[in-house]
Amino acid sequence: MLRIVILPGVGFHTDEDEHTSRLMKTLRREFNGLVSYCNWNHKFKQPDISFSKGFIKAALRKWLAEIIFDFQQVTTNCSNLRLPEADVYIGHSAGSLLALKQDKPAIIFGSPAAIVGKMNFDASIQLTSGHPILNIINKKDPIAYPLPYNYIDNRYVKFGLTSVKCHTGYWDNRKVVNEIVTWIKYQQVTGKI
Repeated sequence: MLRIVILPGVGFHTDEDEHTSRLMKTLRREFNGLVSYCNWNHKFKQPDISFSKGFIKAALRKWLAEIIFDFQQVTTNCSNLRLPEADVYIGHSAGSLLALKQDKPAIIFGSPAAIVGKMNFDASIQLTSGHPILNIINKKDPIAYPLPYNYIDNRYVKFGLTSVKCHTGYWDNRKVVNEIVTWIKYQQVTGKI
C-alpha cells in the first residue's frame, strides 16, 4: 500500500488545513493508500513585545516571526524531526526541505532548496541519492527555483497575481494537482515507488 506524507511549509498550519486543499482531496480519492498530513512545528515562543499599533501591523509582525521560527526549525533541527514513514514525501516551501532530506522519492513545490542548499545548515540538501524528484515551480513564485540535476524533473506552471498567492496557491491549482497525480502514477508503473 502506497504511503504518502504531506509536509506543509511555514505558517500557522492546523490539522484542519489538510482537509481543505484540492491536493489532499485528490490524493485521497486517487490513491487508496495512506495519505497523511504531517503538521511539523517548532517549539519557539513568540516574543511578548508589540512595536506595532493596529491589528494589521501586529498580525504581519507575528506572521513574519512565525516564518523565521519555522525556517530556523528546518535549517537547524531538521535531522531531529521525526516524520512518519512514507514511500513518497510531498513538501511545500520549508516542508520541501524536509521532504528532500528523507532519501525517498519526493514531490516539492514552492521550494527554496536551491538557495538553502548553498548554505551550511543542517537542512542543506545533498541531492545525490538519485531517487526521483518532481520539482514544481511557479514562474511567478519569488521563493521557488529549479534544481540542476538530471534526475530531478523541474516543471513550470504560472498562476497568481500577488507574490503571496504565487507561493501559496499550489495546493488548490488544478494543473499542479494533476501533475502530482500523474507523476506518482508514472513512478508506480515504472517501479520507482
